[in-house]
Amino acid sequence: MDGKSTYNPLDHLDPDTKVYHFRTLEERELEREERELAIKLLRRRDNILKAVYLFTEWFLRTELTESSIEPILEQLGQAGEVSRVYIFENQTLDDGTMVTSQRYEWVDAGIESQTENPDLQEFPFIAAGFGRWVDVLGKGELIYGNIEEFPEIEKGVLSAQSIISIMVAPIMVGNEWWGFIGFDDCRVRRDWAPVEIEALKIAANIIGAAIQRKQAEEAVIDSEKKYRMVVDNANEGIVITQDGMLKFVNPQVKEFAGFSEDNPQAANFLEYIHPDDREMVVEHHLNRLAGKEVPEIYLMRLIDQKGNIRWVQNNGVIVEWEGRPATLNFLLDITSRKQALDALAESEEKHRQLFERDTDAVMIFDARTGQFEDANPATLDLFGYSKEEFLDLKVEDISAEKDKTRAAVTKLRDMATVNMQIPIRYFSRKDGSTFPGEISAGKFFAAGRQKIIGAVRDITERIQAEEKIRTLSRQQIKVQENERNRIAKYLHDHVAQDLSTLKIGLETLFNEPQKLSPEKKQKISEISQLLQDSISSVRDLSYGLRPAGMDQLGLVRIAYQLCDDFAEKNGLNVDFYSAGIKDLKLDFDTAINLYRLIQEGLNNIKKHARADNVIIRLVASSPNIILRIEDDGQGFDVGHRLAKALEEKRMGLSNMEERVRLLEGRMDIKSQIGRGTRIFIEIPWQERNNGR
Repeated sequence: MDGKSTYNPLDHLDPDTKVYHFRTLEERELEREERELAIKLLRRRDNILKAVYLFTEWFLRTELTESSIEPILEQLGQAGEVSRVYIFENQTLDDGTMVTSQRYEWVDAGIESQTENPDLQEFPFIAAGFGRWVDVLGKGELIYGNIEEFPEIEKGVLSAQSIISIMVAPIMVGNEWWGFIGFDDCRVRRDWAPVEIEALKIAANIIGAAIQRKQAEEAVIDSEKKYRMVVDNANEGIVITQDGMLKFVNPQVKEFAGFSEDNPQAANFLEYIHPDDREMVVEHHLNRLAGKEVPEIYLMRLIDQKGNIRWVQNNGVIVEWEGRPATLNFLLDITSRKQALDALAESEEKHRQLFERDTDAVMIFDARTGQFEDANPATLDLFGYSKEEFLDLKVEDISAEKDKTRAAVTKLRDMATVNMQIPIRYFSRKDGSTFPGEISAGKFFAAGRQKIIGAVRDITERIQAEEKIRTLSRQQIKVQENERNRIAKYLHDHVAQDLSTLKIGLETLFNEPQKLSPEKKQKISEISQLLQDSISSVRDLSYGLRPAGMDQLGLVRIAYQLCDDFAEKNGLNVDFYSAGIKDLKLDFDTAINLYRLIQEGLNNIKKHARADNVIIRLVASSPNIILRIEDDGQGFDVGHRLAKALEEKRMGLSNMEERVRLLEGRMDIKSQIGRGTRIFIEIPWQERNNGR
C-alpha cells in the first residue's frame, strides 16, 4: 500500500533511541535501484578491466595494426556499453597547423559509422573551435560529459555525429601527445563513473605504449636496414676474422675475391693471402689482438678463386664478435690503382718525349699566378727565348692582347669544363714582333695547385691564305655581279625591247580589222599575250640578275621592293622592316651581298617552307648589321638538311653561308619540324670599316 508504514523486523534499530524505524516503499524502491546501479557499474567496471587486461595481453603478443586493433575496440565498446569507440591520430601540416584524423572505429548495431565522414580527416583543432581540447588533452587529462554542457561550437560538431555523451582520453607516446581514444553514447545521457574514466585512461596508455614500441621496433629495423645498406654497398670490402677464420664478408669482398659459394665465412682467411704476404698478415693480426703497435694501413696481395693476384689496402681494428675479440678489416681493392701507378711510371718518359717533340708550342703555367713552369723546344723556337728566360715570364708577357689573355685564363680557371679552344689571339715574340695564334688549353691539378697547359700554333700562313681566298671570292662575286649586270642590261635593253617592238608590230594588224578573219584575230591575240608574258619573264629575270636602282635608291628601298614583289607573286605575307641602315654608307659589296642574302632566303622559303607568313628584319646595331629571316612554314632538321644539301649539291643555304663568311660575319639557323625556320645573320660592319 503506497504511502503507509509496515512493520519489518529487518529494519534497523536506532542505537540511541533503541526504537525501530519503519521505511516507506518509496525509500526501499530507491534503495533497490541504487543497489542495482552499483552492481551494474561494478559489472561494467569488471568488463572494462577484463577488456583492458585482454587489451594488454594482445599488445604483448602482436603489433599494432588495423586488423588487430578493431576487435579490441569492439571489446572495449561492448564492455563499456557505449555506441561508438574510435582512435584519432594527430598531425602537423606543412604550414604548422595541428590537425587530427580518425584512424580506427567500432560502432554498435544501429549506430552510424563515421569512417567515411570527410570532416573527421585533418580536422583542424584551433580553426574548428576545439582549442580547449588541445590544452586539456595535451596535458594528459580527459574530456568527458554530456555534450549539452559543452561549449556551443563543440556541441554543434559533436551533435552532427549524433553524440549525446562523450569521454575522450589522450594517447601519449613518450612525452608527445599522439592522439586520443574516445567513447560515444548516442542513445542516452550518461554520467561517466570513475572506474570507466580510469579504464579508458589505462586503455589509452596501453595504446600509447604499443605505438611507442612499434616506433622503436621500426627504428631498429630502419637502423638495421641502413646498416645493411651501408655495408652491402660500401666501396670497401668488410671482413671480420676470428681465430684465423672468416666470420663475416660483405658483397664487395665476394666480388673482388671471386667467391662463388654462398658461405665463404667457413674458409680460413689465410687461404686467400698470397704466400709471400701470409707471414706479415699473421704477425699484424696477432700483434693487433695483443694490443701491440701495428701499421694502421698496409698493403697485401690476395689470390682470388681464379688465381688472379689482387693488391689490397687493409685497414684493421679490434672489435668484439659474439663475446670474443676479433678483427674488423676494411679492404680496398687497389689493383687497378697499382697497375695505373706502374703504368704511369712507365709512361712518364713517353709523355715527356711527346711534350718535347710536339711541333706546336706547348707550355704549362700556374692558373693563379700565370707563372710559366715548363715549355717545350717548339715554344722556345716560336717566341725566341731560352728555357731559363721563358720560365721567368708570365703568360701575359707573351701576349699582345693582355686584357683578353687575363679574361681567358680567368674563364678557364673558374669554369666547370677542363678544356677551352680559342680560335685566334695575337702574341709577342722576344724581338717585339707579333703573330696570330690558335690556342688549345686545359687545366689539371698538381702538387695541390691548379695548372693550365696550353698549345699555341702559329697561324700566320693560314690567315694569309684565308685572306687570299676571301679576296678571290670577293673578286669572283664582283665578276659574277658584273656578268649578271651585263646579262641583265642586255635582256632589258635588247631582248625585252625587241619583244616589245614585235608585240607592238603585231598589234598594228588590228588597225585594219576588216581584213582579218575572226580566226586570225584570235590567233594574233594569243601570240600578243604570249609575247607579253615573255616580256614580263625577261624583265623579271633581268631584275633578279641586277636589282635596278641599287645605286640611286639604296639597299633598303630595293629590298623592300623585292619583298613586296615576292609577296604579290607568291601569295605570302612578307613583313619587312629596316632600322638604321639608311644612315650607313654601305659599299657596293656589302649592299649587294645583303640583298642577295634576302633574295636567297625568300627563294628558299618559296621552294621548301610552305609558309604563309615571312618576317624580315634588317637592323644596324653597332658594331654589327643584323639580318633576321623567319617563316611559319613546315621547318626541317637543320643537321640532316645541310648534310643532304651538300650531297645533292643544293646551294641555297651554302651560298648564304659563303656570302656571310665573305663579310666576316656569322649565320645561325634554327628550325623545328612543324614550327618554322629562323635565320640569324650578324655582320661586323664597324670592324670591317676599321680594317679588322
